Amino acid sequence: MRIAPDKLSAEALQGLIEAHVLREGTDYGHQEFSFADKCAEVRLALDRGGAEIWFDAESEAVMPDKLSAEALQGLIEAHVLREGTDYGHQEFSFADKCAEVRLALDRGGAEIWFDAESEAVMILPIPRTNR
Repeated sequence: MRIAPDKLSAEALQGLIEAHVLREGTDYGHQEFSFADKCAEVRLALDRGGAEIWFDAESEAVMPDKLSAEALQGLIEAHVLREGTDYGHQEFSFADKCAEVRLALDRGGAEIWFDAESEAVMILPIPRTNR
């Protein structure tokens, strides 16, 4: 189902944009773009009709405690390897990034989602206003 951006609260729309940027893995070439710049580009694409928001009712949240420790760790590691988060000028180790994702899951700052149609599993951040 297609959802028009103006049907979402500003906080929900920003959360969707941020979740998209954090997981989308687009190659921006040799030029570096900040997280804020990437979010602004997605918002512009939505405003101009170059992107759309779709909701799949078959998707569902998965509680971390329903996964084995090994499966959860594998999911976190796969997320960190593809998520492309801009950590600024400071470098973080792979282990530190994985620990940060685990902490976000434990504290309710992120959720695990399963899409039945594509059989994809994603870790998505939860906007602060929705916690």
